[in-house]
Amino acid sequence: MQKKPEELFRVKEIAFMGKVTASLSHEIKNTLAIINESAGLMGDLLRKDASEDWPPYSRLSNLLATIEEQVQRSADIVKRLNQFAHSMDKSVADLDLNETVRQTAILAQRFASLRRVNLQTILDPKPLQINSDPFRLLYIIFGFIERAINCSPREGEVEVKTERSGEMFQVTVTDQGTVEVDTIRAQVSVSPSAEAQQDESDLAILIQTMKALGGTIAAEQAAETGNKIVLSFPERFPGM
Repeated sequence: MQKKPEELFRVKEIAFMGKVTASLSHEIKNTLAIINESAGLMGDLLRKDASEDWPPYSRLSNLLATIEEQVQRSADIVKRLNQFAHSMDKSVADLDLNETVRQTAILAQRFASLRRVNLQTILDPKPLQINSDPFRLLYIIFGFIERAINCSPREGEVEVKTERSGEMFQVTVTDQGTVEVDTIRAQVSVSPSAEAQQDESDLAILIQTMKALGGTIAAEQAAETGNKIVLSFPERFPGM
């Protein structure tokens, strides 16, 4: 039984939510483990009765600083998780594309770190105010950043840049990985036939979602190897 395009969107979006939630939850688990270990060490040091075994003040001070740092890190992660959850509150909203890209890069940072990829953002100095679907905008940008991370070599670099170009607002994702420009161009140029709408690949769903937002995707080769993907979004959501 074939799925309708909207059903395919939902399947991918739910998978995206699960991936990001699992990643942030893993980060929280790590911070709590460090807090637990540091608190345990402090307890061991404080329980020592003999004065000659009493540790230097600096050791306890360093452990306390570690605990405070991890508590703050946990609070930041929970804040990001909360912001991500609220991205689905409205189907259309006014937002700053710079802020959306900044938040998306933070969400993708752990995936980049696992592959030892340096994820860099270059944000336009001016606010880029657009009217769009917050969650699907996040989904598209994250999807292409993740794609760039996965095709980049270890110790490679992925750059995400925002700027305004005429009437469009652009997010450019550049990687140093295997050239996939022809594949991306081929799928972008496919007409919206019934067969094309049944393509369940991640790239196909990203392209269909981009079209639903009224945006376009352009691909070109970056340097000798690598891909430069330009995501262009309209200032207003289609029909608004």
